[in-house]
Amino acid sequence: PALAIFTLLASQFRDQMKGEIGVFFQNVLLAILESANAPFMQKHLVVKALHSMCHDPQLVIDLFVNYDCDLDSVNIFEHLVSLVSHSVRSTHVEAHWVTKSQEQQIKHVALETLTLIAKSMVDWIAQVRTEAAAAEAAADDDDDDPASFRDDAPPDDSDLSNQSFCRRNTICGASPRATPLGADKDEQDTANFQRALQHKRQVRKAVELFNEKASRGVAWAIESGLVQKDETEIGAWLRNTAELDPVQIGEYLGNKADFNKQVMDAFTETFQFVGLQIDEALRLFLSCFKISGEAQVIDRIMEKFAEVYCKHNPTVFKSAGTAYILAFSICMLNTDAHNSSVDKKMSCTEFLRNTSGIDDGKSLPKEYMEGIYNRIVSKEIRLKGHEGLPKDGKEDRDKPMFRSVSKKKLYQYTQEVEDILRRSTQLLQQGQERKFYHTKRPEHVQPMFECSWAPMLAAFSEQLAQAEGPNPVMACLDGFRHCIQIGCNFGMDVQRDAFITSLARSTLLDNLSLMKPKNIQAIQLLLQIAAENADDLRSSWREVLKCISQLEKLQLIGSGVCTDFAFLQSTDNHHQGSQAPTQTKGAGPAKPLDVTSAIEDSNARRIAATLRNGEMEIDRIFSKSSLLSGEAVVSFVQYLCEVSHEEVFVAQPPRIFSLQKLIEVADLNMDRIRFVWTQIWAFMAKHFVTVGCHPTLFIAMFAIDSLKQLAMKFLEKPELSNYLFQRDFLKPFEVIMAQSQKCVAGRDLILRCLIQMVQSRAYNIKSGWKSIFASLSLAAADQLEVIVSLAFEGTELVLRRHFHLVADIFVDVVNCLMTFACNTVARAISLKAIDFLEQCAKYLVTGVFGDQTAPDPPVARRGRRDKAPDEPIDQMDRATLHEWFPVLTGLALLATVHATLQVRTKGLAVLFDILRGHGRLFTPALWGQLFAGVLWPIFENLLSGFEKVGPVLDEKALDWDIQIVELGMQQVLQLFLEHFPLLGFLLPQLMTLIGRCSVQASARVQQAAVRSLESLLLIDPPIHCSFTDADWGVICGRLGAMLRATTPTQLTGSRLDPGTGILVYRPGECKVPSFGGVLAATAPRDPAEPVTPTSPTAPATSPTSFFTTEFMKKLSDKKLSHPKHRRTPTTPTAPTVPPAIPTGVTPLAKEEVTLALQAHGRLLGLMERLLIRMLQGPPRPNGHSPWGVAHVELCLQPLTTSVEFVRRLASDKQFVSDFSTAGWDSTIVDLFEQQKRAYQTYIPALFWLQTRPEGPLREAGRGPLAFAPLGALASQVVKQLQALSERPVISVCPSLKKAMEVLRGALMLVLGCCHDQPDDEFRRYIPVLYTPCLDLLVLPIAWDEYSTQAIRRFLSRAGALGMGIGFKP
Repeated sequence: PALAIFTLLASQFRDQMKGEIGVFFQNVLLAILESANAPFMQKHLVVKALHSMCHDPQLVIDLFVNYDCDLDSVNIFEHLVSLVSHSVRSTHVEAHWVTKSQEQQIKHVALETLTLIAKSMVDWIAQVRTEAAAAEAAADDDDDDPASFRDDAPPDDSDLSNQSFCRRNTICGASPRATPLGADKDEQDTANFQRALQHKRQVRKAVELFNEKASRGVAWAIESGLVQKDETEIGAWLRNTAELDPVQIGEYLGNKADFNKQVMDAFTETFQFVGLQIDEALRLFLSCFKISGEAQVIDRIMEKFAEVYCKHNPTVFKSAGTAYILAFSICMLNTDAHNSSVDKKMSCTEFLRNTSGIDDGKSLPKEYMEGIYNRIVSKEIRLKGHEGLPKDGKEDRDKPMFRSVSKKKLYQYTQEVEDILRRSTQLLQQGQERKFYHTKRPEHVQPMFECSWAPMLAAFSEQLAQAEGPNPVMACLDGFRHCIQIGCNFGMDVQRDAFITSLARSTLLDNLSLMKPKNIQAIQLLLQIAAENADDLRSSWREVLKCISQLEKLQLIGSGVCTDFAFLQSTDNHHQGSQAPTQTKGAGPAKPLDVTSAIEDSNARRIAATLRNGEMEIDRIFSKSSLLSGEAVVSFVQYLCEVSHEEVFVAQPPRIFSLQKLIEVADLNMDRIRFVWTQIWAFMAKHFVTVGCHPTLFIAMFAIDSLKQLAMKFLEKPELSNYLFQRDFLKPFEVIMAQSQKCVAGRDLILRCLIQMVQSRAYNIKSGWKSIFASLSLAAADQLEVIVSLAFEGTELVLRRHFHLVADIFVDVVNCLMTFACNTVARAISLKAIDFLEQCAKYLVTGVFGDQTAPDPPVARRGRRDKAPDEPIDQMDRATLHEWFPVLTGLALLATVHATLQVRTKGLAVLFDILRGHGRLFTPALWGQLFAGVLWPIFENLLSGFEKVGPVLDEKALDWDIQIVELGMQQVLQLFLEHFPLLGFLLPQLMTLIGRCSVQASARVQQAAVRSLESLLLIDPPIHCSFTDADWGVICGRLGAMLRATTPTQLTGSRLDPGTGILVYRPGECKVPSFGGVLAATAPRDPAEPVTPTSPTAPATSPTSFFTTEFMKKLSDKKLSHPKHRRTPTTPTAPTVPPAIPTGVTPLAKEEVTLALQAHGRLLGLMERLLIRMLQGPPRPNGHSPWGVAHVELCLQPLTTSVEFVRRLASDKQFVSDFSTAGWDSTIVDLFEQQKRAYQTYIPALFWLQTRPEGPLREAGRGPLAFAPLGALASQVVKQLQALSERPVISVCPSLKKAMEVLRGALMLVLGCCHDQPDDEFRRYIPVLYTPCLDLLVLPIAWDEYSTQAIRRFLSRAGALGMGIGFKP
């Protein structure tokens, strides 16, 4: 009856009895439920009473709002849920205390109570939202007061302050609902409750930390804003905050730190001792904390206590010292009287004697002291809350709740009841009127669930695992359903996931155990939750989908249908014939144990018999995915992909159920808005890529084929311009193609899928072309001809039929074709790809590709295709250059790196055909970039390779590279001459290229350079090709540099090594010849701009890396086969150095010297013909400009150097001796032959200079420019002849004979040129040559008849003109 009355009061009169109901709940009902000594009947009645009250949802909510959110009240709702959960989970210990049936009765009622609490929260949410919707509907019809729809207003800020309501910071995750009128006020009320609850939780957090360690709790309270870092505030907080551990308070106050001492002083000041006896004041003071045992701490605290006591009671003692000593004595008396270890207790007489004379030398009144003694002895000074407990006992809450009936337990329970009555009476007497609040905001359920979900989960999970009867099982499942519903409503991910996970484990689908009916019911509930709360499951979908996957597996077993693995394996064997499918380790069907098979079969039969509509329910979950919200469907797909990944890669054998459902979901949701679909496909694409690269062939093939089916449907919908949805959708094909290098069948299937898409959906594809050509490019780089051929078949299909559709990705098309061309496994495909590249270049000019006569259908054009047919292209047209240069740089790359000569030569030929055919459209500045970025790198790559190989090239090994150089030189020169008006400014770079070729250690390359010079300088140029004075200055300067570079200067320091008989030289003493110059872009030259003869034009200011760097790097990174004909640079070609040769010297290579001399001789011959042509040839209209003195001087300088070089070597007797000894006579002969050709060019040029009107002394009549070098030449020749005539071995040394012949020939050439001069000119040569001719007569040389006649003619004519002696010509 008492419980029934209380239940009625709580239900009907809680507004007027807030304090009383709180006291009765906490100190009676929950205390009995918590007690380990309460008898069965009382516990059972209490649980039943709680069960009855939980039928009222509003009462459950009000308990939380009015007590758990009130800082001055205990958490009744949280404590209630915790104790009821503990009752469910407690176990029977002693049979004679309660029977097992009684225990089950309590557990059953407690379990139903927990379920009712959860149900009450769900029902209250539904009720409030229904009322809110009705209120909104009524407000639409009538402008009534919004407050009329609310039972009672929650507290405002002032109420919360007065009633110590706490604050709460919560994220309201409720589902969308109707907002009634007065929503602003409701929002404010909700915020007030949230702040109140948050404040209380902060206080509880601070209390928990403080009870662990005082300093941490105080620091957290300061950090959270509960108190300021002020000793007064902290002291008041320690005094007024309930549930702080007195021991921790004592340790904090007793700390020696200055701040702690200040807090202790402030804490003591919070007490009011007015009118209290000192023992009563001390009892009040020490009930709040426990003093540590250190004497200094006790002394400091007692000293402050005495000060405050005397301050409040100034007339009791004469000084504070009296109170200090008496307080110490009282503490000692309390310990002596109530410590069980003290056998002899202090008597009253002893106490009086100990305290005599403490009041300024006088004793306190005897009656006063006896009263203190009696009060302390009769009632111990204890901590607050410990007064009613046994002296040495402590309530033990951790032991089992049921214990044996004994006198001790009866006594303990009696003590507990007395303590309950005493505390309840005190609280009721201290109670004050407090307002009771009713809330109508569903958001308040969220914090309720946050503090109650863990005990509920523990009770439901444990009881469901243990229960066997239908009632407990249904109660647990109902509890799961209600709790999951709450978690879904408010988006509480942690709580919802915890209940879903626990429920999923209860199904035993992932555990090899025999299922019971409760497990089948758990499966049904899980499917029901998935269907009803699909929009709110979020991350919980993972566990749900895993259970669905396992359920489908058991359904297949039960129905006798073959598993995924068996089906796909048979399909794969059908496709592969006798080939065994590639499987992962252990991927094949394992031999299951008999026990495992028996359990699975048994569970499958149970499911088939019970879940007759299970398959339909599963299908309904996936089919309704199209009805999910955008956020929900993204989560659904994300976790479906994760479960599918586990099926494919973790399960043994692998399964594809979830993969099939994923395809179904993608098909159903493909029409969603693009924002949502993009998020969905981000997860799907990643998963398809992973599965498409699966090592098991049939799984990978299934994923690729499924991806194709989805793509075919996706491409049915046209794509708007400038969107990239198709590209992103088809991206998995590209990634799978790149990552499945070991799966030939997979790559083959991808290509066939792409070809099929092109054939059927070409006109709907827009941004998807980019992914298609990226996949084709990857296949084009494959090393299997079958893959390359299939990829080229698809590429050819697109180019021939649908090129107008891929014009917008022109660069990607060119990149793909270049990859085909660079591949070495199929030469025929490479050649066809080059043909397509040529058509691409034609398309850039005409807009027509292949055999078309016009673009069909018309498409939007970009770049060059927007221009008029004859409009030039300049270097600032970035869009056009972006399309032109991939074609040109790709062909240039082919010419240097491909492993097939036919492909290389065709690539080079097509490159120059394009440039010659369309070069008229390029501006000079663009031509400069073309040469720098396309043509010059061809030669730079090859010539640099030649220079790294060795001093002498193996022309047989490098035959292909040399052929490319020869062909390239020919093509470059032809291009230069055809477009000379546009390319004339590139003459310095062209001469630099020829010069670098002329010094190469290859006769073929040298000959190619000389042939280029002959074509450039000796053959009549076209009418539009004429060199200016500046051009001739560049040409003469470069020719001179070539002659100097081909001079074998290493011969000057060469000596015969006596130990080995080998000619050696020191590299540091003689500079090996080289031809400097960088093939770089130059800016076009203004024809009116003066250019010095020896300086090339300035480099261009516009960089070429814009169009070459990225593309060339991309192509260079491709896996091209290294040409087999090319020798690697590390292969040495120089003779092996014998160990006996001293260090620091290098053997002289005869082949290297011979090549240099041959190149030098060829250049001398060309120089001779050029001088004859330019100095003696007739002028031609529109031809080259005539040479001037400066040009001839530029040519004479290297000739002088060449003559002087040989002269120095010939004058070195040791040189001739060493080279003859080493067998290098032929080399010496070649040197003198070089000198001879130099003389033949040099001497006529000197005489030509003599006749030029530009001679600086011509106006004076004598001393022309050429007289000084001519006289020096004659004198040097005579001296050389004299030196040679003195050598005794001249008659037997062929090299010296050759030297004598060269010198005689030079003199005869000089005398012959003089003889041809008229008398006026001849007189000017007499002073220069007369003396050398006389010196010749005295030389001991046997002159031939021609030489004798020449000397005689000169001397005779000189005598006749100078002295009047007769002369007969």
